[in-house]
Amino acid sequence: MLLFKTMTESQRLREQLQTIAKLGSALAVLSWDEEVNLPPKAHAYRGEVSALLSAEIHRKFTSDEFVKLARKLNSDSQSLSADDRVNAEETWRDVSRAQKLPVKFVEDLTRLTSEAFGAWAEARKQKDFKIYEPVLKRMVDMKRQEAELIGFKVSPYDALLDEFEPGMTSAQLDKLFSPIAKNLSALIKQAKNKKQQSLPKAFYELGAQTKLCHEVSETLGYDFDTGRIDASPHPFTTSFHQTDVRVTTRYDEADFWVSLGSTIHEIGHALYEQGLPAEHFGTPLGQAISLGVHESQSRMWENFVGRSREFSEYLYPLLKKYFPDQKLKFTSRELHLWLNRVKPNLIRVESDEVTYNLHIILRYEIEKQLVEGRLKVSELPAVWNQKMKDYLGLDVPDDAQGVLQDVHWAHGAIGYFPTYSLGNLYAAQLYNTVSQKIPGLAKGFSSGDFAKLLGWLRQNIHAEGRRYKPAELLEKLTGEPPNPAYLQEHLERVIKLG
Repeated sequence: MLLFKTMTESQRLREQLQTIAKLGSALAVLSWDEEVNLPPKAHAYRGEVSALLSAEIHRKFTSDEFVKLARKLNSDSQSLSADDRVNAEETWRDVSRAQKLPVKFVEDLTRLTSEAFGAWAEARKQKDFKIYEPVLKRMVDMKRQEAELIGFKVSPYDALLDEFEPGMTSAQLDKLFSPIAKNLSALIKQAKNKKQQSLPKAFYELGAQTKLCHEVSETLGYDFDTGRIDASPHPFTTSFHQTDVRVTTRYDEADFWVSLGSTIHEIGHALYEQGLPAEHFGTPLGQAISLGVHESQSRMWENFVGRSREFSEYLYPLLKKYFPDQKLKFTSRELHLWLNRVKPNLIRVESDEVTYNLHIILRYEIEKQLVEGRLKVSELPAVWNQKMKDYLGLDVPDDAQGVLQDVHWAHGAIGYFPTYSLGNLYAAQLYNTVSQKIPGLAKGFSSGDFAKLLGWLRQNIHAEGRRYKPAELLEKLTGEPPNPAYLQEHLERVIKLG
């Protein structure tokens, strides 16, 4: 006699989530290909294909059968095991949001992102915002519509922010960012009164830069058997599964840090994705907590590791190895000081740690005004340029180095930018804790020993999936809720270098 074991409702939920996640992986492959390989005239058709797949995913996720299952498990969550309770409650949160968006809206938005990306890329190439303006206006209109559909208490921006940082509001952001922003002008003034380290001009061959980025990435812990590095106009990381996590970077033959710094940042994201528990793929326990926590990983590796004195000692012989013809005319100490120079830069991804947060505040203020209807898309270049002058004292020479430098709005990712500064804040607080937990942690960086830091992050953050809310995670690991004081102290130390 054969005995058949009945699948529990929690098991059914996991199975259906994994099916949906596999479709999501296919959509992510199309998106990755669009930014890395797609011919310029193929965006319209790619948009149609992506829209079709996006709509199918949305239908499955909001089907009557799936919603009924998710609702029941959420209502019974206190009787479930700890893991099943997380999956039930977090899935219901996602479903509750998704239900508010009609399938046609999701399909239209996906189609628009492909069109917008193509327009953005061409506008950036031509340094002409006018090429991008009409499609961006439609994007902002759709994101306003999305906010209305989702619902909000105070600002429509909060509905969009919640997608990237669950539970966060712009009012809470202002409280966290205000003390940081208040001190930035003073710190920048201090930096202007100091002589900043420079390096002699040199030529860094692209092939050698590629090899350097690969060696550093592997040493940090990136698994090339489950990942790869390609080039794209705007560096990014995407994950299809824990066994397929891809990174892109960009190169500048006059500055090796353009590629290496971007690569280290993206590797921070990739290590998080590779470290999520594969057995929970597709479920909340196999997903990152939030974009702010995700950015804490990338910013920790880029800044707290990559700009440390010990990392410069590790990196210096690699520069000699990969660029032997340059006969480096600087020391590892000068390299360290150069990596920590504070000098306002037009480009966010190439800016120093201190001024970086002003780049984020600028974008946060602008996109919030766009969503709230207090700023017209046609006014963007002028407002952007004025804020760059006011905040960083810089004149913007063209749109490519100004309002067109970031791809986020073309992707519909309005509400994403604040997570970068949240990531800085979280990273400072977490790194302070892990440095106390592992005495002498940074000393190992000199010899390329990054395993202790990665091991701590894997055990305490990556392995937990979405078990905790961001603030809960910070309190659990550091003993207090998010606190901007640690980032302020770190930035003050950067200013004192030299």
